[in-house]
Amino acid sequence: MKLNILFVDDEPNIILGLKRMLRPLHNEWNFFFALSGKEALEILDETNIDVVVSDMKMPKMNGAELLRKVKENYPSVIRFILSGHSDMDLSLKASRIVHQFIAKPIEAEELKDKISKSYKLFKILENEHLRKIINGIGTLPPMPETYFKLEKAMLKDDFSLKIVSQIINEDSVMAAKVLQLVNSAFFGLRTNIVDVDAAVNYL
Repeated sequence: MKLNILFVDDEPNIILGLKRMLRPLHNEWNFFFALSGKEALEILDETNIDVVVSDMKMPKMNGAELLRKVKENYPSVIRFILSGHSDMDLSLKASRIVHQFIAKPIEAEELKDKISKSYKLFKILENEHLRKIINGIGTLPPMPETYFKLEKAMLKDDFSLKIVSQIINEDSVMAAKVLQLVNSAFFGLRTNIVDVDAAVNYL
């Protein structure tokens, strides 16, 4: 079945540009377009939408507020922010409710790739048995010693990122958390960072 994808942006010219850019993909996906959060919610009420791709800065209801409502009312919908703005406060809010943050401009094939991969992953996680396994995994808190080592190292005027990386590498749980953070939807990196040194430098 073809995916139903809803794009939301308050600028008509952006919507027209999206329609032109996505025209070659019409045989694979069904597209819907809204000029406001209110209009988007009306479409969601009437149509079985699989993916929402929303702009960040919009009047009355911004992208973060819209996707929060989508998460609450339509939890099975995959949520993307597609924006050219770098508003830190809105981005931080959105990072808790979106699956991926994508910066403008983006080519049609790259957008298609990101959406396709996210949808496939989401369908895998719909497997009930797999969800039970994932939900049964507890979190392991990092050792307090690691925190104190980091605090001591970073209080120095001439502290070194290399030393910070070494301390984090000594704690496998903290190392995993740092890599999880840098590869999260908030940063939307095109390639995964798998090295703690690189992750610390990026952060």
